[in-house]
Amino acid sequence: MYAVLQDIYYDLAHINKDEMVFHMGGDEVFFGCWNATEEIVNFLIDHGMGQNETDFLMLWSEFQDTALRLWDNAINVANLNRTDTLGNGEGRSASPVILWSSHLTDPLVIEQFLSRERYVIQTWVPSTNNIPQQLQKLGYKLIVSTKDAWYLDHGFWGITTYYNWKKVYDNQLPKGNGILGGEVCVWTEYIDAYSLDGRTWPRAAAAAERLWSNPNTKASQAESRFFRHRDRLISRGIQPEAIAPGWCQQNEGQCH
Repeated sequence: MYAVLQDIYYDLAHINKDEMVFHMGGDEVFFGCWNATEEIVNFLIDHGMGQNETDFLMLWSEFQDTALRLWDNAINVANLNRTDTLGNGEGRSASPVILWSSHLTDPLVIEQFLSRERYVIQTWVPSTNNIPQQLQKLGYKLIVSTKDAWYLDHGFWGITTYYNWKKVYDNQLPKGNGILGGEVCVWTEYIDAYSLDGRTWPRAAAAAERLWSNPNTKASQAESRFFRHRDRLISRGIQPEAIAPGWCQQNEGQCH
């Protein structure tokens, strides 16, 4: 597995030499699946470990440390090749990597496993969850993807809830140091090329204004500009979803 992973990292590092921030994933690891996997259980037993969360975290951190070393190897090789061709390569093995928030990034254990100098954590918890603030206090840098505002695929499957553009717009980033920015997410299990535009636009534009300028305004005050922006998207060949009945657009501020 590690040999295959190293080859993949070599390819990625050579393709992407000028942008060294790499997202390594790491979300939705399910310990119950590990506990039902014979190879993992036998490995734990052979190494004097149990089948509890602490030992699973140790095993996970071992994988993460190895994966990070393989990525650093790939970056170093890519930079050496760049030196050969351009004469100005620089070692960048300490470039940051991104991980989704997970058991391994829990504020109670993260300092045991993940360096704040190497890892940026992308949080995907609801707005009422204070994990981003806890990680801030520990000195970690964050990318915020608020689950109950910026997950644009929600509302079309399972028991998820749809978040309209006003909810997207009014979602606030945590204050203070360490917040690098945010990202809206639109997972595509139930989306294809025919529905992607409508699920993404124009709601992603509402998050964009929040991220670019973080205005001291509510969505209701941005409504007229938002209607106009949807028209611009349509004029450029994008098929954004309707955000209000036509009467509301013609009579701004009179719909609730």
